[in-house]
Amino acid sequence: MSDLSICEAYGKPFVRCRYNAHHQKYCRRPACVRRCKQARQRTSHNRRYHEDEDYRERKRQKSREYMRVRRGKEKAAKEDAIEINPIDTLTGVVAQLTDEEDPMTVRERLRSYSARGRQLSHICSITGPATVG
Repeated sequence: MSDLSICEAYGKPFVRCRYNAHHQKYCRRPACVRRCKQARQRTSHNRRYHEDEDYRERKRQKSREYMRVRRGKEKAAKEDAIEINPIDTLTGVVAQLTDEEDPMTVRERLRSYSARGRQLSHICSITGPATVG
């Protein structure tokens, strides 16, 4: 039972590897291995960032470049966005659903749907919302 240790990440007992038992803190579960690797990389990065001027400047330059590219993509996405007119969209949907091509007929349908919508909204405002029960 002396081979069992408690995983620092998972908190469960595990059997240490016989080749690195003297410093193994984590079990071999993928989540624990990932957490161990992240901790090791974070420690290494922090140490190098504070001690090595060239490393620090490279990281800052990489960060600036990343932000420049990200802002450029964001700006391009806003420029590429198309404006959709809801009236035109609704007219197209009504024309498609009613299988009409004549603009006057589509306009009449829109007026009738609008009138029906006003009637329904007036009825709903008087009676209140329908309850399902």
